[in-house]
Amino acid sequence: MLFAFLSHARLGALLRVRRLGVLGLIGGAVVLAACGGGGESGPDWGTLEIGPATDILIGVAGEDGSDLTSRIQILSGLELAVSDAFELRGHRIATMRVDGSCSDAARELADTEGVVAVVLVACGDDLADALSALTDVRMTTLLVSDTVPIPVPDAPVLRVGWSDARVAPVQGRFVAQLLGVGSVTIVRSPSTVAVGVTRAFSLSQGEVSVDAEVVLRPTDEFDSVATEIVASGAQGVYIALEPLDATRLTEALLRAGSQAVMLLAPFASVPEVFEGRFDSSAEGVVLTQPATVIEDSEALDDWRRRYTERFDLTLQEDDLAPFVYDGVTALFSALESEDDTGVDGTLRIGRYGFYAALRDISHAGVAGTLSFNEAGDREGPIEVEFFQVVGPDLVVFE
Repeated sequence: MLFAFLSHARLGALLRVRRLGVLGLIGGAVVLAACGGGGESGPDWGTLEIGPATDILIGVAGEDGSDLTSRIQILSGLELAVSDAFELRGHRIATMRVDGSCSDAARELADTEGVVAVVLVACGDDLADALSALTDVRMTTLLVSDTVPIPVPDAPVLRVGWSDARVAPVQGRFVAQLLGVGSVTIVRSPSTVAVGVTRAFSLSQGEVSVDAEVVLRPTDEFDSVATEIVASGAQGVYIALEPLDATRLTEALLRAGSQAVMLLAPFASVPEVFEGRFDSSAEGVVLTQPATVIEDSEALDDWRRRYTERFDLTLQEDDLAPFVYDGVTALFSALESEDDTGVDGTLRIGRYGFYAALRDISHAGVAGTLSFNEAGDREGPIEVEFFQVVGPDLVVFE
């Protein structure tokens, strides 16, 4: 066993102390001063011109690549933001959804009059080609659920959802500092998202080294892989698999007698399906998973009510809708700060000034203050949830 079994009270106390320290470091930079609006000088990216009878369009591409739940959340958040804004300087605001591959949709949106920004929903391996097409025309682009590193240099891209590549390293530092884990074995799927998040985890670790990296496919023999990992004496296992496969591997590791700390990637979502599924051999095993924070507020309560009334949906803890809503409403604020409407009603928007105003914004959103770091990732506090096997269940330490 890698570490002594900790009592509920002692482990919970340690986690609370550690969380306060890290949240203080990360959360201290949440509120940024807006400094990019009002005609910031910069490179000449040209000007968007929207005629007097033309709608302002927010393009949407890649939604067919996302799971149904995420797609519903993203499109609902977008629809609510657009309906709340309705118009700008006499131009109706609407969405333009293009089916097909991300790259084909991006090229069509880049050539369409009135499109001021594009929301990419889930492009996966097609992300690079889609961003290249949009970057060629300097189109401001919002990412929601793509978490891989941006593959196109200098792309005008901002992530309104949480970046797994930013969240993953925090989890490694927690485990190293709290539980003394010095090395891990990475088990990931072949997907672009898994490659991106494991690369971010590996490259940013100063305290946790990577002993081995295993690519695991759904058709592989999970029990054999788990047995090999246990035989290697791995202190920790970083699991970057989709939820079903993450569950299968975790159970296989426990059957093989693993006492390694299990680090679940942000998208793995395992613990919620694990209650009551452990026997005594798993007693004391710790699982960890990073969690992003939506700040409770009256604004969020009111928004949640409107969201439920409009779409008959219940806002989930990890719901993407409020993040999309905040990103699009912030986009409208940046757009309004940069427009120059002519006497004929033509709307003229400097592409760089618009992007810079959004990049440097500090926007009071329903999910908290929206601002971006230098990499274009959403800022905000990050927590790491710790679960320990106690009897047949997982106990969550707050």
